[in-house]
Amino acid sequence: MNRIYRVFIPYEQSIEQLLEIGHYEITSPYMSEIHFQRTDCGRDRMLEIELVHFGRNISTNEALDGIDQQGLRPVNVMELLGFGALYPDAQREFPVVALGEIFPYPHGARNAVALGTFGELWLAVDWYDACRFAAIRK
Repeated sequence: MNRIYRVFIPYEQSIEQLLEIGHYEITSPYMSEIHFQRTDCGRDRMLEIELVHFGRNISTNEALDGIDQQGLRPVNVMELLGFGALYPDAQREFPVVALGEIFPYPHGARNAVALGTFGELWLAVDWYDACRFAAIRK
């Protein structure tokens, strides 16, 4: 069963502001407004984020298919950062991944953002079994 968290997403704030609120110890230099498009700007709202756990190593495409089969959509970067700011202890238990925005890394790789267990943000393409995937009901 997926864990569910009520999260207030402050869309009026920038990614950089949410990074400060979340007190991340390590962040990628690519975590900025320049690299991520803001699709829900200007309208703060409350969401219920579910953390989906597949219990095995999984590729991004497999995780996206599994999330979709559960009637969910993956969260975007703003939603993930809002989750991390409100529930910092969750990411210390397991990495929390947002597949709603795939980041085109400068060298051609496509990556997603994850909140790591040590307060860092990182980018990856494949995920190990401890990862949880943040998603919202469609």
